[in-house]
Amino acid sequence: MWHKLQICKTDEKGGMSAILAFTFLAVLGISALVIDVGTFFVADLRLSNHVDSAALAGAQELNRGELEARETAREYALKNGLAEDEVEVTVNNDLTAVTVQGRDETPIFFGRFLVDGEYLQLEREVTAGKGQIGATSGVAPLGIKRESMEGISFGDLRELKVAAGDDFVTGPGNFGAVALGGTGANIYRDNLREGYQELLEVGDIIETEPGNIAGPTDQAMRDRLGDALSDSYDDIPKGCPRVFHLPVIEVVKEDSSGRHELEIVGFAAFWIENNPHRQGDEVRIEGRFVELLTSGDIKEDAGDFGVEAVRLLD
Repeated sequence: MWHKLQICKTDEKGGMSAILAFTFLAVLGISALVIDVGTFFVADLRLSNHVDSAALAGAQELNRGELEARETAREYALKNGLAEDEVEVTVNNDLTAVTVQGRDETPIFFGRFLVDGEYLQLEREVTAGKGQIGATSGVAPLGIKRESMEGISFGDLRELKVAAGDDFVTGPGNFGAVALGGTGANIYRDNLREGYQELLEVGDIIETEPGNIAGPTDQAMRDRLGDALSDSYDDIPKGCPRVFHLPVIEVVKEDSSGRHELEIVGFAAFWIENNPHRQGDEVRIEGRFVELLTSGDIKEDAGDFGVEAVRLLD
């Protein structure tokens, strides 16, 4: 009786050992697959980020020509670790989009019994294009009326802020300044020096900043243009403080106080022609109309005034 009972216990131990061994192998296999899958997703995300960034960098140079856009995208991809033979860059014929194709591979650690090979091949293709900007930050507190943009060509000179003796821009008491993020000469001066840092969008309603504001204008322009990076509007480096992008406006409501309401209908960019010096109340700001690719949002209802943004296309 005792002998039979001992045999049953031995069989139970053997069965339990087999179950434990199977469970161990299953857990090991699942863990191995989890490691491989995790490695794949990390590598795929890294490749996607590198290709996306390269395409956006190339699109930022579309206004400079096909070669500049293509080489910038390629250079950006190589700096991020992709090899020469792993990157292909194309620019469409009308210079509105850059396509970057990137390839990479990630090692397979534990799942080699499921696939043929030691590496998994990854591929990502993305296109970045440009369009009319509808929302942006860093805008100068100067408004240019839509009618002043009619028939304008790149390089044309426009008066962006008029002096006390000149015609008013948007009605009596207004010389071209607008209030962004608050009213008053100090806020205007800071925005003119640094650019208004909050987002402005097509359709936003802003107000004029009445008064000639000669002193704050002179002070801000001296500070800003003291670090100018360009001597001509023909070849403007990125980040040049001489380039102002500002709202294109329409007057929607006049007020007896002189602080009129304006609607933003688009954005335009101007290279500042002069470094104004105050002579009494005579302070003018003049600029030449230029193309500009900058950061911001593309909107279909934005007016075409030469300022464009880039984004990844679907």
